[in-house]
Amino acid sequence: MVIDVATRYREFVESDLLAVYDSTVDGRLVSCNQAFARLIGCTTIAEALSVDLGSLYAEPTARAQFVEAVKRDGRVENVRGKVNNRRGHIVHVFLTGIGEFEKTGQIARIHG
Repeated sequence: MVIDVATRYREFVESDLLAVYDSTVDGRLVSCNQAFARLIGCTTIAEALSVDLGSLYAEPTARAQFVEAVKRDGRVENVRGKVNNRRGHIVHVFLTGIGEFEKTGQIARIHG
């Protein structure tokens, strides 16, 4: 049985231990893997997709600073952060984000 590259990549991301997400600039989750859902205290991916990313940051200005850095530099790697998960626990994380930009130069999404 031959598995195409897209299927293999999807399976890798879905089973990965690293939390992976795709979001709009304003913090709406477009997709994530199960590890991300667990990190933010959700049982399912569907539940995680209803969460606003901005509401998870323990420090009120941290999300805006992260987004601005991605806009400016195109990518941000290994920035220390704190996330309030939905179970009331603070989780220490390393944030990485890659901007997806439109032809106009506007940032459309962040992959993290």
